[in-house]
Amino acid sequence: MGRGHRWWIACAAVASVAAAALACSDASGPGVPSQPGDERASLNVVRRSGAVPGFVDTVVTFYAVRGTDREGSIFFKAADGGPGEEFVKLSIGSAALLARPDGTPIAQGDSVLITMRIVDPALLLVEFLPSGLQFNPQEPAEMEMQYGGGDDDYNEDGHHDAIDTAIEATLGIWKQEAPGLPFVRLASTLLQTSRSSDAKITSFTRYALAY
Repeated sequence: MGRGHRWWIACAAVASVAAAALACSDASGPGVPSQPGDERASLNVVRRSGAVPGFVDTVVTFYAVRGTDREGSIFFKAADGGPGEEFVKLSIGSAALLARPDGTPIAQGDSVLITMRIVDPALLLVEFLPSGLQFNPQEPAEMEMQYGGGDDDYNEDGHHDAIDTAIEATLGIWKQEAPGLPFVRLASTLLQTSRSSDAKITSFTRYALAY
């Protein structure tokens, strides 16, 4: 999608999202739930800020165990090369693991090697593996994506202004089952005060913070 088209969409969005943006501006205010189910072949994924050197690790692995709480995180890289702000955190509760990608049930005490991978270091886009891993819909895994290390010039016109503020209020977490397939918006909550969005997930695939 070209910048001109993005600009047109952003302008159209200003009036409709201004109230939401103001509602989010108070740290004590509630988060803004997204409208799930929207589907798009292409998407405007938030870009990593040029002021952020990259990610500490582009691949993180850990074992999830049925019956134990586990979590993993990927961090933005600070100027000194060490861990900066957190980008994505995946939390898998003790009752979350349900079935392997082939449908085999995961028994109490069984473990699964989890991989979190940055798809493109220029974008806030992450992939969780093994693809197709299933979680209990009653006790889903939880994911939080933070965009403090993202570029806030969302429409790429060279500066941050009211249009970008309006676009920010529309950000959400989107999933893509496989490269080339449409992105589908999840039910997620946006907290502009902490520059983060969180969602509950029932399977593994690609996830992007986008509009």
